[in-house]
Amino acid sequence: MIADDCLLYQEICSMNDTKILQGDPDNLQVWEQDCLMEFKPSKCEAITFPNKAKPVKVEYRLLDVILTAVTSAKYLGGPHKQ
Repeated sequence: MIADDCLLYQEICSMNDTKILQGDPDNLQVWEQDCLMEFKPSKCEAITFPNKAKPVKVEYRLLDVILTAVTSAKYLGGPHKQ
């Protein structure tokens, strides 16, 4: 199985917040093994919505792969209109 449409987010005000957020992908590595799922870091992205003149910059990782930083992304999850 492959996990699809997963979204992690956290308000980032300090470097400590980035460490907290990085804990989520780290925990997903354990979850995917327990649930026999697979995340593909090559299909994952990191996006930042800064509201500060000097936003905290950090690289996030999944399975020891740095996630590609993007400025926009398509969100496929959520309610679908019929």
